[in-house]
Amino acid sequence: MKIGIDLDEVVMELIKPFLDFYNKKYKKNHSFEDWISYDFLRDIGEISESSNVFTEFFTTDFYSNAKLIEGAEQAIKEIGKNHDIFFITSRSKKINKQTEEHLKKFFPELSFTLIHSGDVFGEAKTKAEICNDLGICFYLEDNPDFCLNCAENNINVFVFDRPWNKNIKDHQNITRVFSWEDILEKIKEAENVR
Repeated sequence: MKIGIDLDEVVMELIKPFLDFYNKKYKKNHSFEDWISYDFLRDIGEISESSNVFTEFFTTDFYSNAKLIEGAEQAIKEIGKNHDIFFITSRSKKINKQTEEHLKKFFPELSFTLIHSGDVFGEAKTKAEICNDLGICFYLEDNPDFCLNCAENNINVFVFDRPWNKNIKDHQNITRVFSWEDILEKIKEAENVR
């Protein structure tokens, strides 16, 4: 099977290291628990859409030292034994090199494809279009808008439980998961059905 996986807050921690960077740079005191909306900083009026603060973050040690989400490393290596893995991210293509290097640091032996969608920067197809074009069987995501868009385009989505996606609309193609163990279990169930 082909498995699509988002990166930020699904495979890699993003918010905690980003807030460490952001708080230091702007002398703020935000915490992970404050982040209840996917567009938290814009929602509270601290960052505009045109800001390059995220692009800058990806060039810092705050990013290069970011950790994987608990259980991600072992689970992804396990999934990669029997399935094709496609990391599909809405990060800008401008940081492709940093993104690929970070993935290879954690998964040096894993065969995977990294794809940048156009959901945020408009540089390419949406995640839903990419998943449909590739024939992705399952897509793992945390952004509620991307989850719903994929689900409405007949893609089976595992929504990784996060504070910013608690109010996601119910959909027959969306299954909430709470850990990488849950994800492995769901994929094994699908293998047994095939």
